[in-house]
Amino acid sequence: MAATSHSARLQSVLFDEWAENLAQSLGNHRSTLLTPEIPFSSCLRISQVGQATVLAIEGTSSVRLERVQPLDRAVLWLPRQGWVKERLNGRPVVAEPGSAMLCLPGDELVGESSPSLKGVSVVLPASLLGEPSGWLRFQSRHLREGTEVVALLHSALDLVASLGQASADPRFFLATVVDQLLFWRDLVRDVSHNRVGDAVDRRRLIACARDWIEAHLDQPFRVTDLAGALYVSTRSLQMSFCEQLGHSPLEEARRLRFRRLRQQLLTTPAAQASIESLFRRCGLTGSAHTRRHYLEWCGETPLQSRARALDR
Repeated sequence: MAATSHSARLQSVLFDEWAENLAQSLGNHRSTLLTPEIPFSSCLRISQVGQATVLAIEGTSSVRLERVQPLDRAVLWLPRQGWVKERLNGRPVVAEPGSAMLCLPGDELVGESSPSLKGVSVVLPASLLGEPSGWLRFQSRHLREGTEVVALLHSALDLVASLGQASADPRFFLATVVDQLLFWRDLVRDVSHNRVGDAVDRRRLIACARDWIEAHLDQPFRVTDLAGALYVSTRSLQMSFCEQLGHSPLEEARRLRFRRLRQQLLTTPAAQASIESLFRRCGLTGSAHTRRHYLEWCGETPLQSRARALDR
């Protein structure tokens, strides 16, 4: 028997109407439309799964949100396309596809979305997160690496898929998401105290790999070059990335290149460099394939990123 007690699909081209619909599920917040020149549209699919609420969100036009997370609920946000740049309790977090962001009861959030955005918010009652003492002094809010994070992301997507299946019971998938979220919390604390040897070693390896990639973004390189620079086997490097991040070292390099490209597009005056030259600076080609992947990651085209810089 499916446990989705009710679901609703809300579509709107009115920003105030969207803000009101979102507030009813996530909690009261202050919203500002940042790109009025881009026609606003949104679609919310809201499903109730036991005590939890699942929101599938799609929208166009960049939005700024400010809220204090209600004390009776937490929110796990999983972007599918585009990004959300947040300050959670004053700490910067950029949630992008392949990662997730957690807002705990009482958290202060200020965020800005990309002009095109798709994602899923799982609203969890605080009672499902265990004793509040388990989260005391827990600083991490960004789920972006670790086998436990990869498993959590897959389970959250399984939860969303189950909502459209008459024969599925979403409660089982929700229970898995909650269990894996608590497992992530405990493992992060263990890693921070060097209690999990293999996990610590792999995450340190990935941190060193990211540093090397950042220093060589404008140059072509292969995985064998990266492995040689870190004195590890190519197989160990590939396995560490796939286990901890869910993708390859070259995919991570592409993500880092896209981040640098967007920063360059936003900060480099058009008179000083063309978009094509910025692509080359970041080790990218200006092909249609690359531009399409940039749109999927960033939620906007390179031309739109440049236009945002010109409007500032």
